[in-house]
Amino acid sequence: MKNKTGYKIHEMSKISGVPAPNLRFYEMKGYPKPQRGENGYRQYCLEDVYRLNTFNMLIAQGFSVAEAMKRLEYHEAADYCAALAKNNQKIEEEIWL
Repeated sequence: MKNKTGYKIHEMSKISGVPAPNLRFYEMKGYPKPQRGENGYRQYCLEDVYRLNTFNMLIAQGFSVAEAMKRLEYHEAADYCAALAKNNQKIEEEIWL
């Protein structure tokens, strides 16, 4: 349950379906970058939830962690769609080779 400062890592894990160790690994790689409370605990906001869902979708589509992070720099839906279409084409080419 979200408190007044945000979601803690175990809450974010439950919401996103991403295990807490994976969230820590992604954070070491630079994504996401949650705020820290006075106690040092990670505090994920609603935007982090949405971005992590998009991140998970990209990983599921076959992007590496680094590629998914790069794609998240885009802010337009058309950019996401173009990146997914390009990745799908790459996958199809690999299948038929």
